[in-house]
Amino acid sequence: MLSLLPATLHPNIAHACLDENVHMLTASYTSPAMAELDAAAKKKNLIFLNEVGLDPGIDHFLAMQCIDEVREHGGEITSFVSWCGGLPAPEDSDNPLRYKFSWSPRAVLENATRPAAYWEDNKDVLIPEGGSLLDAHVSADFMPGFNLQGIPNRDSRSYRVPYGIESAHTCKRGTLRYAGYVDAMKALIKLGVLSTDAHPRLQNSSAPLQWRDLMAMLIAPTDARGSDLESCVMELLDGNTKSMRAIRELGLLSSEPVALVGS
Repeated sequence: MLSLLPATLHPNIAHACLDENVHMLTASYTSPAMAELDAAAKKKNLIFLNEVGLDPGIDHFLAMQCIDEVREHGGEITSFVSWCGGLPAPEDSDNPLRYKFSWSPRAVLENATRPAAYWEDNKDVLIPEGGSLLDAHVSADFMPGFNLQGIPNRDSRSYRVPYGIESAHTCKRGTLRYAGYVDAMKALIKLGVLSTDAHPRLQNSSAPLQWRDLMAMLIAPTDARGSDLESCVMELLDGNTKSMRAIRELGLLSSEPVALVGS
């Protein structure tokens, strides 16, 4: 069974696979719920293999290939930094996020607010949830022909043992995005657009709502409409013109209707 469903649904599929004695593969990170099924799968001589997509997945294979080659030549891994990301061709990165969804759109957006951790200079570096992840981005200039940003990806420390690089002073995995992504995502977080909390005006039974009116509610200015709304948004974005342009291009200040799905 190859499950490409959202990661939260993998345990349900896994239990069915246990009942039917079927092996299982996923492209998702190994969640605690999936890890708990390890013993049950082994008892039935089943393979439950996670992290076999691009990232995580192919990056693991390339990492181990690199590490093994270094050791085969008598070398030692003192620092490990890995960048990976599924990006559109440069000529197709033509939207405000400079990105196109190749997997769960919701998961992509939620990742921007998740915590992360990595090992650097023999110290833990912990990034809290809520958007601090984007503040920790760096310029990924290993390919000078591309204008890339590197963002820490989840908990890199958990790979020190599987990769066999416990003695390395640094272990860091990161996600690649084109420049512009960070500014746009930070703007969405500041404006409250990425909140998963239920909103009374976004329920299925609510009256039709335009994006500009929703934005006015989210940032709570007084009589924020039209140009007044833009001024309030610009102030909230600390005058960042790049972020403001992204908000305009995404249609968040337009009269387009909002899909009423609860949050």
